Amino acid sequence: DPYGIPYTADEDLPGPAMTVRLDPEDPHRFVAGGEPLFLVGTYPSIAALTGESADLDVYYRDFIDRLEANRLNYFRQVLTMGQPFGEYIVPYERTGPGEAADGRPRFDLERFDESFFEHWRRVAEYARDANVVVQVTILDTWHNKDWVVEDGGAPDRTWGMQHDFYCGGNNVNGIDTPDVNAWTDPAHPVLAVQQNLVRRAVDVLGDLPNIVWEICNENYYNEAWELGLADFLTAYETESGLDPHLVMPRDLPNHDDAGGKGNDPATVHAEIAASFPLGRPLIADNDGGGHVGPEGRRHKVWAALTAGGTVDYFHFDMREQGVLESAEVAEGMRALGLTRTFLDDLGVDLRGMGPADDLVSAGWCLAAPGERAVVYLLSGGTTTVDGFPGSTEAWWFNPRDGSSATAEGGPGFTAPDGEDWVLYIRAAS
Repeated sequence: DPYGIPYTADEDLPGPAMTVRLDPEDPHRFVAGGEPLFLVGTYPSIAALTGESADLDVYYRDFIDRLEANRLNYFRQVLTMGQPFGEYIVPYERTGPGEAADGRPRFDLERFDESFFEHWRRVAEYARDANVVVQVTILDTWHNKDWVVEDGGAPDRTWGMQHDFYCGGNNVNGIDTPDVNAWTDPAHPVLAVQQNLVRRAVDVLGDLPNIVWEICNENYYNEAWELGLADFLTAYETESGLDPHLVMPRDLPNHDDAGGKGNDPATVHAEIAASFPLGRPLIADNDGGGHVGPEGRRHKVWAALTAGGTVDYFHFDMREQGVLESAEVAEGMRALGLTRTFLDDLGVDLRGMGPADDLVSAGWCLAAPGERAVVYLLSGGTTTVDGFPGSTEAWWFNPRDGSSATAEGGPGFTAPDGEDWVLYIRAAS
């Protein structure tokens, strides 16, 4: 590598056997190496982007280890929020001459700070070794919604266009985007700078199989600009001889369009089911939708699964001191990870299944009618399942502890108690 970052040869890579792709049998699902890949995860708040030099050891190793231990295999990582924030590491060198809005030297947009990219390479490699997929968000427009966004009144922790790398006065390259409309204008000279950052991200991470790209966080301003950068990224990967990765929002909806942004399970289920006809994977993300405890996360992930989606849970406080080590986080991760226990232990194949609440008298249902169905009962009770013309086999799965047992009955089934339960039915072999 011309930048001096050590890479591992492709044939030596552990982790997913091949790049994460859409399942050719069902575009709502993922595969890696031709095998079905069900992605579910949780990720820390933006505060995790402060990225001190010790972060890989003191935070990300611990975080990824906890994901792996709970069978979670996905998290979203914003590469840069587009501006300095406290001691947050940034992609560009601060060379001056002159001072940026925060009183430190201006950025040179033609000189990358390679320690920044080396840091995220090490994080992504560690995730790869743990069989964890990373959704890498390259750019951000959330911070550009106002000129100044206060954060608790601390002068070194304010957001906004005033501190943006590409805003005039903050760089030595003559690039000036006075507002977010200029920032996302494909005709503006800033596009070449953004393309250069995309290229560098691909140079550093593009050979890893455990990457899903996201062009920009919360772009509400110019979809054509973002899709153009998605195609630019894929073209650059191809030209570089790399195995092209999935790119959000072209290949799967971003977190504002996938549905299920909040935490009310009924709303999550309804929104994701409504997005199912998009024919793409749906990853619910509660960024901006508030935070709930472990029980709420458990309800949300099963509401999403039975609507045809999944969950990458945004835990707003996870970077705060002691939160990652807390019982609340441990139980929340365990609750999400038990979805994979369900799929693996009962041999559930989600391909070809879609939301089918009309097949049940109570609860939420995901089904391939006549073949198999997953029903979630939020508070126990009895449900009748239609759509199976012949005999069936059925199991109750306890989403609180991961145990399962044969379910008696059919087409009517009564849950073991008044807690939440998952019912899996398939046509008798």
